[in-house]
Amino acid sequence: VSATYRDGGLDVRTLSTDARYDIDCPSTFAYWDPALRTRTELISAQDGERMPITWTENGEALMEATEGNVEARSWTLLGEDVEVTLYYDAEDRWLGLDSPLENGRTLRYRPAKADPLYPFD
Repeated sequence: VSATYRDGGLDVRTLSTDARYDIDCPSTFAYWDPALRTRTELISAQDGERMPITWTENGEALMEATEGNVEARSWTLLGEDVEVTLYYDAEDRWLGLDSPLENGRTLRYRPAKADPLYPFD
C-alpha cells in the first residue's frame, strides 16, 4: 500500500487497485497518538481500505504484563474484523494494547525495558 495526500484527498495505490478518498485528515492505526480516539474511520495500512470504527471508554483498568499489573486508562476500538483494547497512562501516553486472535490467543504489545515509558522499576 502506498498513499499520497494531495488536493484535499488521499490517493491510495495497492497491488490490485487504486482509490481516492476525499478525506480532510486521513489517519491509520497510530495507537500511540491519543487523538486517534477522536476518529470514526481509519485507513488500513495493510490493504488501503477505509474502515469505520467505534470506541468504548473502559475507564480505569489494570494492564497485565509479565512483570505485574499497571494501572492505566483503557479504550476499546472496534471495526470490521478488528478489536483492540488500548492502554494509556495518566498523562495519556500509550502503554500497550491487547487484541484477540482467531486462534483464541491474545496479541499483546507492552513497553520494553529500554523504553522510557517502561512502567516497572
